[in-house]
Amino acid sequence: MSYSFRLRFVRSPNKTINLGDNELTIPAREEGLSIVLRARGDGPIRDSDNLLLLGAGFGTEEDAWIFGTQYENALKVALARVRVGGDFGGRPATGLIPKQGLDMAEEQSGVRALNDVHGLMVFPSDRSPSSIRSTGNAGSGSALRPSRRPSRSPSLSARH
Repeated sequence: MSYSFRLRFVRSPNKTINLGDNELTIPAREEGLSIVLRARGDGPIRDSDNLLLLGAGFGTEEDAWIFGTQYENALKVALARVRVGGDFGGRPATGLIPKQGLDMAEEQSGVRALNDVHGLMVFPSDRSPSSIRSTGNAGSGSALRPSRRPSRSPSLSARH
């Protein structure tokens, strides 16, 4: 089984990332990995204030967390260098859909349902996900947030 990461962040409304495409493929440091910056929605990156950094092809959940965190940090530095602010979800208000709601949405749609986490999340790559956002307090609890984030370097031999 392989794992993916998803980082949702909000770009500052004062500056944009001037890309006319909906997504930009970012060169990965390792063969077999896929890293993409994408607008959330159908429009171009320059018109979107909600953006996604997506990574796929990690051999373990731990590697996905580690590399996701490294790519998040690199993105923050790159945006700071061009003076584009971003909210990466360190302290957002959250309205998480409970597991029962995600299961029901998954059953109805046939697609993996994930909470639309503001910030970094990791999930198995066995099926393409769809994210669900709650605008109210739909309850609490989620199987999507592990209790810890690994802090050691990734094991390259375990990836493939």
